[in-house]
Amino acid sequence: MDSSFIYMSCQIGAESALKREIARISGFRPAFSRPGFLTFKTDRTNEIDPQELADFHNNLVFARSIGLSLGKIEAPDLETVAEKVFAGYIDGPLFKEKRHLRFHVWQRDAYQPGEHGFEPGMGESARKLHGRLVAHILERAASHIDQPNRWACGIDLPELPAQLSDTIVDCIGIDRDTWWIGTRMPCRLDAMSQWPGGITPLLLPFDAVSRAWLKFEEGLRWSAFPIGIGTRCLDIGSAPGGSSQALLARGAEVIGLDPGEMAPAVLNHPNFTHLRGRTGKVKVRAFRKVRWILADMNVAPQYTLRALEDLVLHPEMKIRGLLFTLKLFHWNLAEALPEYLKTIRHWGFHSIRAKQLAFNKQEVMVAAAK
Repeated sequence: MDSSFIYMSCQIGAESALKREIARISGFRPAFSRPGFLTFKTDRTNEIDPQELADFHNNLVFARSIGLSLGKIEAPDLETVAEKVFAGYIDGPLFKEKRHLRFHVWQRDAYQPGEHGFEPGMGESARKLHGRLVAHILERAASHIDQPNRWACGIDLPELPAQLSDTIVDCIGIDRDTWWIGTRMPCRLDAMSQWPGGITPLLLPFDAVSRAWLKFEEGLRWSAFPIGIGTRCLDIGSAPGGSSQALLARGAEVIGLDPGEMAPAVLNHPNFTHLRGRTGKVKVRAFRKVRWILADMNVAPQYTLRALEDLVLHPEMKIRGLLFTLKLFHWNLAEALPEYLKTIRHWGFHSIRAKQLAFNKQEVMVAAAK
């Protein structure tokens, strides 16, 4: 569809880092923005290809979701919003789309992840609006029985991911009475883009010992690493054990390296071994059978990279992949990310990706594989 504006969502606080990423790309100028939600105007005269935009998304570290902006709706109640969305977009220009439509209703983040107990996901207002839109679509489908598939998206559960062949209609809650409408396609290289707002619907399990489970459960899904039964993993900075739980649930054999105490539920797991210490203080032969390394260390990026480099380049180690966080204690560190990734490439990894995932805090997740 024809549009000269694009929209992006990100973590609250990451707006400046995302703007600097976009500033390195000619042809985009900042427009309307709110915390966690940005729009840009393009100077291009030709129509933006949604697939091109989806591929562009894969190269951005701080953009959680990205699409073509169609406009905004202001209304005092959700029923009116639903009527305007349906009449102005779904039953209008979007109905002419040849691809299967699927709509996602979501809201920009209220806080940073973990702050005030907040975790990214579909808010209550978004769920209610989704239900009202479903009602409108089912009613409309009854009068279009010759085209049932065009309206199939109306009965999809919001927890179901979009297919790569779908056109996604985004209805984004900006403020109490303001909703933004846009359209996008999932990114072929980023499974997170198939979910509303680019957020995998995760809830912290009742038996999770820390919030790290959310970060690394999301990270493992995003990386698509083949970690399963019997996979030997090293978890650096493992205490109290949330990230190790995500590995153990997949059947992996895990060594946790941390000077801190592990939660009993993790420590007593038959596939878990705890080494109390720090990298550089434990002999490498303890890790010789390890093929995958996870790391979540509350230190500067350079220290994390040095610790990993010592292991990856050791002649006794045969590491297939890394999944780790780089802490951005101040946002200017984001400028050094290209150099950090270049360092990792010099270790012999050919597939390297970095992304601030939904459940990350002020940090980015890096996945590297040989």
